[in-house]
Amino acid sequence: MNYKQLMEAKELALPIPFSVTANDTCPAALFQYVPDGGDGGTAATLTYVQGGNLTVTVGGAVPAGNDAFGTSGVISCAAAAYDTIGEVVNYFNSLPAWRAKLLCRPETLMANILAQTSTSCLLDNGLALYLDTSVADTTYIWNAAITGSMFDNYGLAGSKSDVDDHCVNRFHMAQFTQDFTSAATAYLYVFKQGDTTSTKVYTKALVDATLTDMGNTTHPTQPWYEAPEGYTLCLEIRSDAATAFSTFTVLGSTIVRKNNRVVNRLAHVAA
Repeated sequence: MNYKQLMEAKELALPIPFSVTANDTCPAALFQYVPDGGDGGTAATLTYVQGGNLTVTVGGAVPAGNDAFGTSGVISCAAAAYDTIGEVVNYFNSLPAWRAKLLCRPETLMANILAQTSTSCLLDNGLALYLDTSVADTTYIWNAAITGSMFDNYGLAGSKSDVDDHCVNRFHMAQFTQDFTSAATAYLYVFKQGDTTSTKVYTKALVDATLTDMGNTTHPTQPWYEAPEGYTLCLEIRSDAATAFSTFTVLGSTIVRKNNRVVNRLAHVAA
């Protein structure tokens, strides 16, 4: 994509909204079984105990051969090697039959990821695990990712990360309203797929029970912050109250530079 094409793409790539108002509905990561990368299984499930074991099966049995995963299909997310979501995502992506996409800060503890009963992960967009809003007695977290990462055709055609496709992710604006106790703050982070830590690029204090704007609210079609090529953007809010937001809306856009295309494909929610 040459300079002129890139400038035209930036004008055409309109922002896509992401909005939640209920607690425990912010996706942390997407996980997927890839039959073509493994032994061609026709069914696969994932089960997760919060802060404990993550278990996968293929065809109702312990995965073996090219489908192999952990020890008899199990990894312990209490162990140091897998106690953050970034480490778990990286492990999935190191295996031929499994893929994952990160939608929150990689250093987020697995103890702060909600449990998941046995559910199919043979899905076009993968199976989502969600952030536990109530991560501690005095800290509550909400999250939104801006990313061009995606799975292609159930993973049969591979997966595309922001790095793979040279994606340029852009934060346009956000609006928040929450009745908190004394403090709530929004943070904007960047990271690459494969990273185990993120970099904070912006901080904004919220105003109690008042609509708080962040970014380019006057001209929302224009980006307010553009991440370096290949980096995912993550907006995280930390509050001292568990009260759900009456407004939580984030606008972002993605330009896919590798394939000379303009694509908005924010991978927030599983199908």
